[in-house]
Amino acid sequence: MVKRRLPEAWRAPLRRWRDHVLRSLDRMATAYARPSGRQGVAIFMPHGLGDLILFTAAYQHLRAHYAGQPVTLICSPANIAYARAFLEPEHAITLNRLRFRRDPLYRCGVVRALHRAGVAIVVQPARNREHMVEDALVRASGAPVRIGAAGSADFITAADREAGDPWYTSLYADPCTITHDAEHYAAFTAWTTGRRPTRLIAPLPRPPRPASVPQRPYLVVAGEASSPVKAWLPENFALAAQRIAGLEGMRIVQAGSRERYSIREFAAILAHARLVLCNDSGPVHLAAVLGVPAVAVGNGGMPGRYLPYPAPLLDVTTPVPAFADTVCPAFGCGWRCQFLPESGGPVPCVADVTVDAMVNAALSVLRQADG
Repeated sequence: MVKRRLPEAWRAPLRRWRDHVLRSLDRMATAYARPSGRQGVAIFMPHGLGDLILFTAAYQHLRAHYAGQPVTLICSPANIAYARAFLEPEHAITLNRLRFRRDPLYRCGVVRALHRAGVAIVVQPARNREHMVEDALVRASGAPVRIGAAGSADFITAADREAGDPWYTSLYADPCTITHDAEHYAAFTAWTTGRRPTRLIAPLPRPPRPASVPQRPYLVVAGEASSPVKAWLPENFALAAQRIAGLEGMRIVQAGSRERYSIREFAAILAHARLVLCNDSGPVHLAAVLGVPAVAVGNGGMPGRYLPYPAPLLDVTTPVPAFADTVCPAFGCGWRCQFLPESGGPVPCVADVTVDAMVNAALSVLRQADG
């Protein structure tokens, strides 16, 4: 059943009223939060783990460009451990996007913290730009230099873009030839710094083998997803893993959610696997930068933005998406699917991926890895 939405005639004035209230809150939050001075750079990446991994090479390039200036990274609470372990910013501000939109007290706290940081430069590289999240924070920073990405029409309307664009001192717009987010970050960084990063996606060092994993070859099932609509059914993962393990003589390690482990423990489990099965989510990108073959459940939400990877890449194992046999009529919907299931499960382009498709993609990946 299709979920009902408010008529556009109601939604537009409600959005304007909401934005007016939130802008007033932001002004009050910054009124008495005076920074002691202006120095350093704030870099925004408050999205998923996969976004942060794909941004890592560009982040390293930006750090080198702004050498000598302290970096404040704005990222999601779920990814602060990755940021501290592999990006090492001098300061970090965590941002839960949903709470920031809905909880006025939380919003005021984040706005105040960023304003008090007193940065001289803000860099907002994400395509997932929202007017009352990224734009509002850029404005609230009070930084003299505010650099941003123009953003995708999937996330920001023309009216919001018109309202938010003046809050930046410069904006980068992708040419129509750029699809993958890693290519976007490289192009944005080249435009910002005048020099393109040497890598599109940065590999991570391989951590030591954890004692908890089998000594014989094993595959990892990491079934987490950023949203239930992107999550393949656990029983499908179980069936696919059993068939692959039986054919290849491997053990199965159920990684479950990253919340069970530290980011270093989770990375170590993936790093020594022969294969990773996962959704189109953070673990597929973490496996790739650790050099581990991975197969992710493909989808039609944002085709080409995250998977497949552009080629060729240095020191990164290219993950493979397994797609459904039939193309969904809403393919490329930007996750605004007209076929959202009422039960809250996966959308058709995810649910329709068969176990056979996953197994065949995995066997192909393993053959390629074996040379």
